[in-house]
Amino acid sequence: MFPNLRVIGGQELIMNYALVIYQNTHLVEVGLPKLTTIINGGVRIMDNTQLCYSRYIDWGTMLIGPANDILIDQSKSTDSGLSFSFSYLLLLYTLVASM
Repeated sequence: MFPNLRVIGGQELIMNYALVIYQNTHLVEVGLPKLTTIINGGVRIMDNTQLCYSRYIDWGTMLIGPANDILIDQSKSTDSGLSFSFSYLLLLYTLVASM
């Protein structure tokens, strides 16, 4: 996805979330290995039935702003996946990245 993304600024939010990953039925991994900081806004990861290991990412250490909710639907995620494709990805961010 965005392997060099380091910072999400979060100037524009939807319902106080800067990062939203929603209804990606074949998404297996988040794909943000260098992400370290979300300046403003929370994280919402919902309805991604094949997404692996998202519950093990310590999102709380990345959030430094006032709007910092974390909502992750862990009931449907798996710890192993078979394919990597996107059905629908909604990523809301204002970013500062070294690409």
